[in-house]
Amino acid sequence: MSSPTVIEKFSGTIANCYDSHVHWQATGTFRRHLQLHDLFGAPMQIEQQLQNIWKTHQASNQNSSAHDREWITGFGWDQHRFQTAGTDGDALFTHESLDRVFGARPVFFIRIDGHAAWVNRAALEQAGLWQKRPVGPTGGEIQLKPDGYPNGILLDHAMQIVERLLPARTPAQIRDDLLFGQKIFHAAGFTHIRDLSGDEAQWHVTTELEKNGELALAVEQFFGVEDPNLFDRQLDLAVRLNREWDSADCGGRRGDRHALVRPRGIKIFLDGALGSEGALLSCEYCTRAGHRGLQLLDKPTLRDFIVRTWRNELPVAVHAIGDAAADILAETAGEIESGGLKGELHIEHAELLQRETIARLAKLHHVECFLQPCHYLSDRKWLREKLGPFAGRAFRYRELEDAGIPIWFGSDSPIEEPSVLSTLQAIDLAQRDDDIPPPRHHGTHYQSHPDVAWVPNTHTLFHNGRIESTTFSGRHL
Repeated sequence: MSSPTVIEKFSGTIANCYDSHVHWQATGTFRRHLQLHDLFGAPMQIEQQLQNIWKTHQASNQNSSAHDREWITGFGWDQHRFQTAGTDGDALFTHESLDRVFGARPVFFIRIDGHAAWVNRAALEQAGLWQKRPVGPTGGEIQLKPDGYPNGILLDHAMQIVERLLPARTPAQIRDDLLFGQKIFHAAGFTHIRDLSGDEAQWHVTTELEKNGELALAVEQFFGVEDPNLFDRQLDLAVRLNREWDSADCGGRRGDRHALVRPRGIKIFLDGALGSEGALLSCEYCTRAGHRGLQLLDKPTLRDFIVRTWRNELPVAVHAIGDAAADILAETAGEIESGGLKGELHIEHAELLQRETIARLAKLHHVECFLQPCHYLSDRKWLREKLGPFAGRAFRYRELEDAGIPIWFGSDSPIEEPSVLSTLQAIDLAQRDDDIPPPRHHGTHYQSHPDVAWVPNTHTLFHNGRIESTTFSGRHL
């Protein structure tokens, strides 16, 4: 009989069980898309799998409206599961596969990391991209076929050219998305979340859920800026909501321990993701000569966004996965602080870090890192293949703590399944297989919200790797 795993052995209680990095609405929305996580093999196999997935989806969604049927959306594909051509690693899957399966219906399929899209010719035509060597936006990439036309793969800001064409979610759909997401978090034992993707429409629906007694999550709400052109709107929203929150006119809600939704700051993006090779590195990707990833904001814009957020006394959360992105961020924040302006800096992911960057971060006024150990479970399959010796810069929990930088753990849901147990498994495997030092404390220490006064009598009980019960404000969920 094999010995029990770290998951099977875990029993204990976590107060205020906290997922510190999620995309709440997307957690609900993406589960309603075509699920592409299991696509595997050569193009012909993938096309057959797509046909089967599409038939199953249509059979189970016969009552969907025409509004929902215009675009075909999906989530979860991973090119590492597809067969590739030759030695250059170019994927054999292109828009043609989607054209053959879905015809003239526009298709928008989001990669498992959320930083690349696979689209068909109809979508490219609607977006005005069906031309030879179309010019991509700064911070984005339109990948091309040998003939110069788009191959159907769009990275980061290039995704948004097509994504803007998708129908906006209605308030009723947002409500369904949030409640479905809440159900997913509850099933994983979470009672507290830090959401990085809010906007005004979501805020209104969330506060209505709270008012109606349907909300059973404690939510720290950041407002996401995937498109830099929306920064002004999102900053104005965050400033206004925080002022209302602090105002006596709203009944002192900030001091009300029963208020479940707290407006926070702004979330911006400095680079892409490792899986789609958009994370900004200090070296070339071993799998793509001459390519170091994508810088989504130039340094003057990054500086401007941080300065304006800090001047409004709000925290700024910055997506920085690659080591070069984290170093640019540390340098920029240090320069701002040297000019006399200080504020709260949150680094999201920080998966790859140089020791020199950690030393720079340690000198900042207020910096915290929000990490996802669970990404190790996915990324370890190709981390060394992409990064070579630079893979040793990954998941430096202990070094951040040794430098006095607070760290928190989360899932990045829906990119990964929200799961305390996956966090524990990832920490254990990273230490065992790659000699990555574990954090100072048990993994659950970093998934317990520190504000014990916020929603008291809230806890999750685990026994032998299973969730026994979840209690929220004294009520069993």
